Amino acid sequence: MGIKVRIRKFHMGDEYSVAKIIRDANRITLKKFYSPAIIRQMCADANAKMVRKKAKDKNFKVAIFKNRIVGVIGSTENRIRSFFVSPSFQGKGVGRSLIEHLEREVKKLRINFIQLNSSLYAVKFYKHFGYKIVKHIKSKTRNGTWFEVVLMKKFLPKP
Repeated sequence: MGIKVRIRKFHMGDEYSVAKIIRDANRITLKKFYSPAIIRQMCADANAKMVRKKAKDKNFKVAIFKNRIVGVIGSTENRIRSFFVSPSFQGKGVGRSLIEHLEREVKKLRINFIQLNSSLYAVKFYKHFGYKIVKHIKSKTRNGTWFEVVLMKKFLPKP
């Protein structure tokens, strides 16, 4: 089943832990899928200032295990914008807890689908939860370097 985490809203002050999780996840889990240059840029973009800005614009939630932030998910209505789990907690149910929490919230809004741009690494994870590939697309880092992501979508059962 995995570890039990508590999910709560992002608080100012969480941005340093969240930025570290994003950098670690990018650096460790994406290295088989993207070039070192792309990963360096993704990590450079993952700083506390960027996290604070995204948290203001999005519905950001964090997963807590033993008073430590171990995952984060950010969304706007029915679109997942950010989703990262600390590499040392991947495969332990943290991602499942976050995605299921978000899906419950979206259903309450009476929205019938969720979509996202997945890294090549995370496609298998999302497929496990019923997300389908719509198409492969090109995305761009802040410095203009292109890389591939996968647009995915899941239709939710009516509440």
